[in-house]
Amino acid sequence: MSKDLFETSAAERMRKEAPLARRIAPRTLD
Repeated sequence: MSKDLFETSAAERMRKEAPLARRIAPRTLD
């Protein structure tokens, strides 16, 4: 249960931060 909660939080955080990271360093994720 805690693991699921952690993974959900991480997924939401990545979803929010990914566009920002892509804007700053678009080549890094490729």
